[in-house]
Amino acid sequence: MLRQTWSLSFVEPEAEHEWLARTVTGLQRGLNLGSSAVAALLVLSSLRDLWLEWEGWEGLMMVRMGIIAPLCLGPWLVARTRFGQRHLRDIVLLSLCAMSLMLCAVVVWTNTIPIEQKPVVSILFIPIFAVGSLLFPLGFAKRLIYVSTSVVAFWVAYGSVGTSLLQTAVMLWTAGAIGGTILVATYHLELQARQAWMARRALEAARLARQQLLSNVLPEPIVDRLLRGEAPIADRYEQVYVLFVDVVGFTALARTMDPGMLVDRLDELFSDFDEQVRLHGFTKVKTIGDAYMAVGGLPWESSGDRAVAGVSLAWTLVELARRDHALDVRAGMHCGPAVAGVVGKERFLYDFWGDTVNVASRLESSATAGRVQLSEPMMRELGGEVALEERGLVELKGVGRLRTFWLMGMPGSMATPSVTALISARNGPSGHIHEGLGKGTGLLERPANRIER
Repeated sequence: MLRQTWSLSFVEPEAEHEWLARTVTGLQRGLNLGSSAVAALLVLSSLRDLWLEWEGWEGLMMVRMGIIAPLCLGPWLVARTRFGQRHLRDIVLLSLCAMSLMLCAVVVWTNTIPIEQKPVVSILFIPIFAVGSLLFPLGFAKRLIYVSTSVVAFWVAYGSVGTSLLQTAVMLWTAGAIGGTILVATYHLELQARQAWMARRALEAARLARQQLLSNVLPEPIVDRLLRGEAPIADRYEQVYVLFVDVVGFTALARTMDPGMLVDRLDELFSDFDEQVRLHGFTKVKTIGDAYMAVGGLPWESSGDRAVAGVSLAWTLVELARRDHALDVRAGMHCGPAVAGVVGKERFLYDFWGDTVNVASRLESSATAGRVQLSEPMMRELGGEVALEERGLVELKGVGRLRTFWLMGMPGSMATPSVTALISARNGPSGHIHEGLGKGTGLLERPANRIER
């Protein structure tokens, strides 16, 4: 939003700072172009005077080399310094105003220029300040100072050359009209440029906000594919690690707690879960009520042992909920192939489907409070690097009887490779663990259970 003043500056200081930083490039470009043109004119005119050696050329050469050259080329040199970069607009404005005033002084108070040529030289003020006003994006306020200084300098210079009253009046009116036209035109040009820039800035902010919103519900690579127009998005993964975590007793809690407090408590819990998922290199998929789902082993995740990272994450979430939120949660984890994709047109997410997801969900629902239940494939993936306790055969709703294991600690804390070795030694020819194995060994301390959610 622009202030309704002659300065055209933005109300927001940050927006004004960005605009000024953006116009520095244009100012530097104009300075390079103007300095190059002046340098070329100085060289050509000096060569001409040296060749012709007309009367008074020495004085004019001194004006060129002593006044015009420093005022034109000085800002270009200073702009290469750190000080010049910070104050480039002020330096250019000072140089342009000084040039107009010095030219006026040369015309009025010196005899360097022949009297008959003074009217012609004075008229050169008009194209000089016109080009300077349009070439350098100083901003309207500084441009107003420069144009006003140049017009006044021209009036003083032309009024002193001895032309007729009519000629003087016409030229003074012409210079004023040209200056006023330049100011009006540049005012509206800058106004339109600022408004167009603000519109682009708003569009970019909206685009970034939309992308950020998508990034909050979808993985970044999926957001990029959506923004490129890819549809449908469907992927198949041969090996992913699916983790479900659920709050125990949430239904009873929801009946007794104020809705606002309940939502705040879940928000705090799941926000902490999000942070841990990120730290462990997993990807959050979704929350379903009081249930939380995360997946590991996706292409954009960090490399490393995803199975170990997964059980470390599961243990951390259970302990975090108990320690920091006074809540009991249960978790289940399974690994295997899965299909993922984005479906629907509204409120979509990058969801996962398949037996791997179903088994992980049933492992969570059949777990007990404060514990993490793992499948046999997860146990094999861990390779004895994690302390496990075999639970036995458990009836999972919609899945059947599966052998499961309790996670007993963080990876590396008290690994029991004997569990894996013993189970592998008792595998049948098919590679699967038989139901009768484990009796009397102390590994099966609980009978097979049929637990339904």
